[in-house]
Amino acid sequence: MKLFDILPEKFYSILTGKNKQVYASSLLLLYNLVNDNDMYVKKDEFLRSLKEKLSNEIETLSIEEENEFDNEEISTSVSSKANLVLRRLEDTGWIELEMDPETYDEFIVLPNYSIICLESIFNVVNESSAGYSSLVHTMYSELYLENQNKDEFMYPSLLRAYENTKKLRVDLITLSHSIKIYQSRLAKLYTSNEVLHSYFDNYKELISDRLYHPLKTFDSVTRFKRPIINILESWLKDEDTKKLLIKQAMIYQTKPLTPQEIENDIITKINYITDMLTQLSKMIDQIDKSHRDYTKASANKILYLNNTDKSVKGNLETILVGIGKYKSNYKIMRDILSSMQDSIYFYDNGFIDSDSVTLPFLRKFIHSEVPLEIMGFNELDDYAMQSFLDSVNGMFTDEMVFKFMQEVFQDKDEIKIEEIPLVNFDALILLILATIKRDEPESFYEVDYSSSEKVHSQGYILPKMIFKRKKKGD
Repeated sequence: MKLFDILPEKFYSILTGKNKQVYASSLLLLYNLVNDNDMYVKKDEFLRSLKEKLSNEIETLSIEEENEFDNEEISTSVSSKANLVLRRLEDTGWIELEMDPETYDEFIVLPNYSIICLESIFNVVNESSAGYSSLVHTMYSELYLENQNKDEFMYPSLLRAYENTKKLRVDLITLSHSIKIYQSRLAKLYTSNEVLHSYFDNYKELISDRLYHPLKTFDSVTRFKRPIINILESWLKDEDTKKLLIKQAMIYQTKPLTPQEIENDIITKINYITDMLTQLSKMIDQIDKSHRDYTKASANKILYLNNTDKSVKGNLETILVGIGKYKSNYKIMRDILSSMQDSIYFYDNGFIDSDSVTLPFLRKFIHSEVPLEIMGFNELDDYAMQSFLDSVNGMFTDEMVFKFMQEVFQDKDEIKIEEIPLVNFDALILLILATIKRDEPESFYEVDYSSSEKVHSQGYILPKMIFKRKKKGD
């Protein structure tokens, strides 16, 4: 079936145009009301919430735009605009109105596709607050319990493990793409603060701490992969267990299948889980590499931005950075290129030697070689960046990072980030790398990120963190 055989023709029209923010906020409000109520949301309750919670946004509703969809004259009052929002949601198929035959109250009901879209919008808006789902640990816990009990929930547990494996694969693909997006955005950052903000406020909170870190610690695929595979393979080898799975699976079938077909389906699902767990381990290795590359690139970009000199080379690098930053702005680029043209002069040079003062006078020419190819702006920018990265590669080793932290801690068990002396910019880079390498086996400390506040320390805006010495046995 095709998408628009299910969705109404004008379903997405309210999310375009001048009033899209009003309708987006209204849909999120409706989603919250649906989750707060037992079953249905009354029409009057939704209108009241629109007027109370979204009054400022409702007032900004453009009547001129809505006139394209409504022939009747629309009042400018908040109450009339709220009713218009409700009517437009109904006209575009987001909601339907049903009347209780006993009380004559009107209720809002949501088609299945509308609930799915509302949940997707809510998840996009609230991405930073979404918790991590311990899919791997959940799979292991359920299968381990069923392996011990072998009760009537064995097949449902297998189905959940199958679905969780597919979801885990999607989550890993999402994580990998998210890291690549941050790597791509790094090239468009032109100040140290922008790089620090992108890494600590965005990447670290939304990607590293929320998704990447759990996969490397308490929900590690490497840790639970072998126990899960062993349990599932034991089920296939044991004939009594296999018969029990087939018997339970027959209850959940939506169409009639023979016991042999059901057995083949069970084997297929178990093989998918075991094979996919092995593949996911390789995917995590690739994600590890992308995470390291982005972390290293961020540190090198900060070094690059803070070590530009005032020589001709440094000034040229500044010009190239400016061109990269404003290349899409025609007016600024025109002014930059015009200033460059006015400041560059070419001269016809000559020379005098011993033959120049005797007869016959001979005119000599210096034969020019083939001119150097002029690089494009993007190539020059990449060349300058790569040259700098090559020069600083390997500047800070793990030994230097942990030695720096030993000097910071001295005899203390914990130290706040604002207490760490940043005597030069190398110290700042070492501090960033120390934060990143907290999970390394050689690390003797851990980092507490419990606060989202920022602190001002020695000219830098830093996240509020506490470094704690690990206890013996950790």
